[in-house]
Amino acid sequence: MVSEEKKIQKAESVDSLKSYQGSGRHNKNMKKFIAMGSNSSVLLLSLIDDILDLSKMEGGTFTVNYSEFVLEEVIKECYDIFYFQ
Repeated sequence: MVSEEKKIQKAESVDSLKSYQGSGRHNKNMKKFIAMGSNSSVLLLSLIDDILDLSKMEGGTFTVNYSEFVLEEVIKECYDIFYFQ
């Protein structure tokens, strides 16, 4: 089972990629790969959250939190991830 510690480790890797992405010392292709890695890390972290939520559901401690999102941003992130495949 995935623990909160693993989630923290993944969050730290996302932060590292984002800070590297913001340093601005990259060519065009490098920027694309860093952005793709950053987006993939965020999605992996989201998947880990989902697994933790399933565990909470099984344990009866799950609560629903609604949030707004921008559909265009989600579609762009999906496009960016699958563009290189």
